[in-house]
Amino acid sequence: MAITPKTKSQLTTLFLSDCAPHFPMSGSANISFLYFSRRTHETQTPFSGEAFFISGVLFLILSFTKFRVWIMESVPADLRRAISAGIGAFIAFIGLKSMGMVVANPAVLVGVGNFKNANVLLGVLGLILVLAFYSWRIKGAFILAVFLTSIIAWVSGIAPYPTEFISLPASISPIVFELDIASAMTFSLLPVIVTFLITDLFDSLGTLAGVGYRAGLFKDDGKELQKTLEVDAAATVGGALLGLSTTTSFIESASGVEEGGRTGLTAVATGLFFVLTLFMMPLFKAIPENAIYPVLVMVGVLMFGELSHINFKDTAIAVSTFLIVIMMPLTFSITNGLAFGLISYLLIKVIKKEYEEINIGIIFLTLVSLIVFIVQ
Repeated sequence: MAITPKTKSQLTTLFLSDCAPHFPMSGSANISFLYFSRRTHETQTPFSGEAFFISGVLFLILSFTKFRVWIMESVPADLRRAISAGIGAFIAFIGLKSMGMVVANPAVLVGVGNFKNANVLLGVLGLILVLAFYSWRIKGAFILAVFLTSIIAWVSGIAPYPTEFISLPASISPIVFELDIASAMTFSLLPVIVTFLITDLFDSLGTLAGVGYRAGLFKDDGKELQKTLEVDAAATVGGALLGLSTTTSFIESASGVEEGGRTGLTAVATGLFFVLTLFMMPLFKAIPENAIYPVLVMVGVLMFGELSHINFKDTAIAVSTFLIVIMMPLTFSITNGLAFGLISYLLIKVIKKEYEEINIGIIFLTLVSLIVFIVQ
């Protein structure tokens, strides 16, 4: 199994959950742990690194103003809960798909996987272990399930046993600071920059609203939210300078939240584990994917519970909630799901002439949602 940025993020999420869940910290580090794992776009084009950097700088400027906080607080509370549930459905679908329990089917889009396959059965076993350990309230249920499932896979021969544990990381010198900003400042690159900016805005909005509010991290004064947004934007710029494609918040952060991670020390522990993985890559490569992905399914179940707090008697809320929850996994995009929900919310409020429940932030987000569909 190749260790992708996603897989490493999931692994370190689980490790941090057991090692540093409850230690309080003050200041800007208080909630920045949510951004410990980063997602990268794998396809790069000429000047793509420069486009990532420029969009990141613009993102950083917006973050140090009250703009992003204002946008976040403009979203009604019920829609934030819907985003949390939608992300839950999304990551559960990712888990089921990656385990082979759900597969592509030309006739009906998706279908049931081959349960005669040993890897699929391993995933089922991992899911049963996760459900059992979590139901029994065992601390570290997620990482314990991954550990036991991996051992079973190694002993049974489903996955190769690790033959070595330590290796030296590859050099990053070929990609660090390799940017040509001056050559990238062209009109032809503007659509690319705008696309990255909008994607970053919506992905971070969706993940923060879903995972952050699920964890109860943000107070009414908006100060902690503002600091988290600043950390997010700074990471985008820093990632581009270091040769990464554009970075955004990672929905698998939810697994750390469900294990109890709440503070800045969680982020520190995660960073240290990331460094550790660089020197233990053979071991992490040996961990079967189907030992990891059952955790995502369980976390999805937990986040889906946010639907119980939503007022479905409001037609606009009910329709937008449904579209957010169903479109995130179907389009494989937080941005698209959020766009469908926001557009439908504003449309129904206008049809019902409930103008007092429409704010400028919702109007702005709806217009941006329309741009999302245009630029895709």
